[in-house]
Amino acid sequence: MLPEKEAKAVASQIFDGLAYLNGPTRRIIHYDLKPANILFNQLGEVKITVYACWLDVIIVVIIILIIVVIIIIITIIIIIIIFII
Repeated sequence: MLPEKEAKAVASQIFDGLAYLNGPTRRIIHYDLKPANILFNQLGEVKITVYACWLDVIIVVIIILIIVVIIIIITIIIIIIIFII
């Protein structure tokens, strides 16, 4: 457990990072703030990360690829039906 002084310093750095992300020119909202997404560099400074975001991107890409394959298969079936008739 962190002493109160260190805990306040960490919390302050997290709030500063969130304020930076949601500044007047950025308007970024971190939807997955949890201990696993809070890292510390070699100087002990807090760094806010997002790991789940990459997983979401991979899932979306896989879904798009599946849809493209289905469209290709349907197109091939339609072409075959047209040439048979």
